[in-house]
Amino acid sequence: MSNFELKSTQTASLRFIYLLVFIDMMGIGMIIPVVQPLIQSITGQAPTNIIYLNGMLIASYSAASFL
Repeated sequence: MSNFELKSTQTASLRFIYLLVFIDMMGIGMIIPVVQPLIQSITGQAPTNIIYLNGMLIASYSAASFL
């Protein structure tokens, strides 16, 4: 493998990783502001319960992204 091919492969790999991180951050940025009012409108529970459900949902999203 030449030095040029190695740099090309590394550049392509880094671009792919940056794209995945960007997509993940966009998902989190769109989910967090919307989830709490959505949970409250669906369940009608007290805000303390909603905060717990919101935390569990975000934790499961993070765990699924990790896998």
